[in-house]
Amino acid sequence: MSLPAIIKSRAIRMETPVSTALVAAAAALIGALGTQVVAAWGGLRIRRFELYFQAKASAYKALLERMGEFGCCPLDQAKYLTFLAAYEAALLFASDEVAESLKGPSGISVNAQRLRSAPTDDKRSAVAFTTWYDATKAASTAMRNDLKRRSDGLQ
Repeated sequence: MSLPAIIKSRAIRMETPVSTALVAAAAALIGALGTQVVAAWGGLRIRRFELYFQAKASAYKALLERMGEFGCCPLDQAKYLTFLAAYEAALLFASDEVAESLKGPSGISVNAQRLRSAPTDDKRSAVAFTTWYDATKAASTAMRNDLKRRSDGLQ
């Protein structure tokens, strides 16, 4: 065998292990990058859930506070407007059950109008101690259940 043929056969033998090593290294790199992408995606989903849950809980809390303020002074226009703003914010995040307790036929919205339109203080007090009270309890219970359902499995 001539010298160039020996060199050529050695070169082929040397290239084969190098290309095999490159393929193995590329596969390991792709696997590591894939693992990082999956972990980052999972972290992003968890962070989005945390932010959504926090915004929902804050909206529910603000609505409960504004319902209390409005219920004490239903004719105060400023308190009514802040109640409406909190109501609309809570509706953005509300589950179907919570939305029903807010805007359904016996919900907060309807009873807020009953409270505001009562012609006398006695009738306003009667609404406050009956239908308004029942609507606020139903809404707060629905909100609590919604938050509890969303947080199950995280504890």
